[in-house]
This record gives sequence, C-alpha cells and structure tokens, in this order.
Amino acid sequence: IEPYEELEETARQDAGKLEDATYLNELNDTLLKKKSFLIVRREDTVTYMGREIGESGDVIRRLPPSGGVVTDPDGGIYLGGGVQVLLKQVDFRYGDGTQGSAFIVTNVGDMIPEIREFAFDVLLVIALVLVFTATVLVLWIYQSVVQPLSRMQKAAQYINLDFEMKWETDDELGQLCRDFEEMRRRLKESAEEKLTFDKESKELISNISHDLKTPVTTIKGYAEGILDGVAD
Repeated sequence: IEPYEELEETARQDAGKLEDATYLNELNDTLLKKKSFLIVRREDTVTYMGREIGESGDVIRRLPPSGGVVTDPDGGIYLGGGVQVLLKQVDFRYGDGTQGSAFIVTNVGDMIPEIREFAFDVLLVIALVLVFTATVLVLWIYQSVVQPLSRMQKAAQYINLDFEMKWETDDELGQLCRDFEEMRRRLKESAEEKLTFDKESKELISNISHDLKTPVTTIKGYAEGILDGVAD
C-alpha cells in the first residue's frame, strides 16, 4: 500500500495512531526513502515533524488550513518560490474531537536531477529510434526506388534492347518498369523487323543485278561491234 493511502486509511479508521511516535517514525522512514517526510498538525500546533525545523520552517508557515484542500494519491498542492515542495493533505479528527491534519511533503527540488537524468534517457532513446527509423527508410527507398531507377538509367544510357527490366512491386514505380519493358520489347521487335527488311532488300537487289548482268553484257557487246563496224 502507498504511504498516502496508508495515512488516509489510518486517519479514517484509527486516528489515535497518529499520536503514536513509533508509528509516525516508521511511516516517516518509508517516506524518506521516497524523498518525502511527514508533518502532523493538531489545530494550529505541529505535533510531529519528519525533518529538522531548519529544513522545513518555510513549509510549516505555508501549510494550508484544515479542510482547505482535497487531494488524492495522484494529486497535491505545489508550493513554489523558495520552497518547491508538493503537499498531500489528509484531514481527520482526534478522539477528543479536535481537528487534525497530516501532510506528506515531497521536496521537488531534490527530484530535479533525477528528472533531468530521466529526460536525458528519454531523449537518447527517441534519438536512437529516429536514427533506426531513418536508416530503415533510407534502405527501403534505396531498394524500392533508387535501384530500379538506376537500372532504367543504365538501360536508357546504353540503349541496350537486350537489357531486360525486372520489377518486384505493384506500385507506381513497378508500373513504370513494366511500361519501360514493354517499350523495350516493341523497339527490339521494330529493330529486328528493320534488319529483316534490309536483308531482303539486299537479296532482291542482288538477284536483280544478277538477272540483268547477262542481257546488259550482250547489249554492250553488240553496241561495241556496231561502233567498230563489225556488226550490221
């Protein structure tokens, strides 16, 4: 059970224990381990002080009146200025009907170094997570974007119609790779058709030249004979 809950239960069920120095010292020892201490007040007189008066004199002068506040285990009253403490108050009545109040005082100033250390650890963890996330994103971008673009650039730079584009994704970049591959296949088919047409054209010209060679040679011979007066 938490000290505040224990104090509240004791004040409700057996307020007489708050006059027992042994019980108050045990509870205060538990609080000291959590950088807190106990103050018990009867009417306007402080009957128990968990620390030396020199360390808590300003706190005593600024204690709220009985019934002035209602606190819970997760709440409290912050006293700023030169005090910097957090108060949790439990009001009760002694057996003779007099008003009493018990205060758990937590010195926030003592906790500042721990808070700073905790904040530093949190910032360090956040920085490591950001670095890890950035590294994963860079690797993902490189594998899914840069590599396919590099392959496309290489294929376009050397105009290699035999360079096949491969893709593994169905996103926009994958669609672009498919379109590029389709264009490559069409260009290759067109180039192959042109080579076939050029080959057939050369064969046709060669055949025509061969077929015309014999009659042209004959005509040439007759023409030379006529010019020489040999032929009629």
